[in-house]
Amino acid sequence: MYIYDLIPDINLEDEQTEFKAIIKEGEYEQNGKKYRYEYGWLKEFVAFSNTNGGNFYIGVENKTHKIISYKHNGIDKLSLMIHRLVKQDITPSITYEIEAIKVDDNQNEQRYILKIKILKNKFFPVFLKLEGVSVCYVRHFNLTSIATPEEIVRLCYQNTSFSYDSLFTSIKFKKEDFKKLFEFYFKIYNKELSNKELISIGFMDDEEFLSNGALMFKDDYHDESITLVSCTKFIGIYKGDSVFLNNQRFATNLLDEFEKISNFIASNNDHGFKKLSIGQKEVSSYPDRAITEAIINSLAHRNYMLTNSQIEANVFRDRLEIISPGSLVSGKWLKNERNLKDIIPIRRNNVICSIFMMLKLMEEKEQVLIKLNQNIKMKILLIYHF
Repeated sequence: MYIYDLIPDINLEDEQTEFKAIIKEGEYEQNGKKYRYEYGWLKEFVAFSNTNGGNFYIGVENKTHKIISYKHNGIDKLSLMIHRLVKQDITPSITYEIEAIKVDDNQNEQRYILKIKILKNKFFPVFLKLEGVSVCYVRHFNLTSIATPEEIVRLCYQNTSFSYDSLFTSIKFKKEDFKKLFEFYFKIYNKELSNKELISIGFMDDEEFLSNGALMFKDDYHDESITLVSCTKFIGIYKGDSVFLNNQRFATNLLDEFEKISNFIASNNDHGFKKLSIGQKEVSSYPDRAITEAIINSLAHRNYMLTNSQIEANVFRDRLEIISPGSLVSGKWLKNERNLKDIIPIRRNNVICSIFMMLKLMEEKEQVLIKLNQNIKMKILLIYHF
């Protein structure tokens, strides 16, 4: 029996149709290198999600289109494996439906093929985690390929109304996982942070499932593909200089990252004294508040969908640059703007921004724009880039 005997309208693989005789997981070796079976079919799920959706049939040979059916218990095992590996290796979450289609092949026991209907995702880009590296795939006719940088950028532009950090996860809230956050809040308000307030800002839902943004504030959070930061002190004025005096790289929760970046800049910042009529006053190259706002904005408005990127804090002899992955959410380019008040204050990460404002590390949008406009003459550059 062939697939067109079972489903007359289907014959060829195309942009929205893929056949696989079998799928499995585990490690195998080829030409001295080790690979994993599941990456070969999970990438098809990612490609469909990033493109226009599609149907993935298991139990159909991709070359002959002959049906290789499964028993009922085999279908159950495949379904459980798919659910587990999709949740484990694909980010952000994708939407799909699994259907067991009966095959009448005159055998004593009922047999099936499996159809996985994968919807075009609402949130882009979708990545497959390959041995700690996130890879984006797209679909072109019947071919799945790694997305080009330009294709990834186009996918990112589709997220202008989407807050990645507001997506809820399957991880439950535990107060003991957020000691640093609760201590920070208590020092400011001299009272305990309530669950009700956390729910109100999207930190978690009514059932206390955490959002993506909340996870980044967990004390033990560590994911280099999401929150990597690189801090460098250069001896000269160019990033291409071969000599640098100090470099630190880290990926931890956002409150720790704020402290680590602040401490790095403070320890590598030039300090001096201003003579007064009586005594002297210590001064530094950049005002503390201006540095705080630049760091917080880099963390709050980073495009966390651009995995395997990094925030950079580069201290040069004549300036400080803080570079954050992503463009302005409004689609404008900062270098082309003559008046910062013309930039519409749109948040990329609503949950993260709300947490920073709750902790008084970030001000309301209008106040931030006024302060940035006043401080624009200082050589502190906050840059967003792909």
